[in-house]
Amino acid sequence: MLLNNLGSSPTSGATSRAPNGFWRSALALQREIGQRAWQATTVGNLAMVARGHHDLPGAEALYREALTLHRELGNRPGRR
Repeated sequence: MLLNNLGSSPTSGATSRAPNGFWRSALALQREIGQRAWQATTVGNLAMVARGHHDLPGAEALYREALTLHRELGNRPGRR
């Protein structure tokens, strides 16, 4: 998704405010159309931004949400 890619551009690092806006917009669209795989990735990206801003409770909540989505999708690290 374009908004997700804009948030990942080299000019918008994890400590910048720019990716947060792009990723939140992307997440809203992904939820609207039911694109759960992209939701998991985007929520993980938002967690990185929260961590970069030293919002550790927010980052933890987002990482847990991303992990839940990945698990529901059957994504397991190190397994194919």
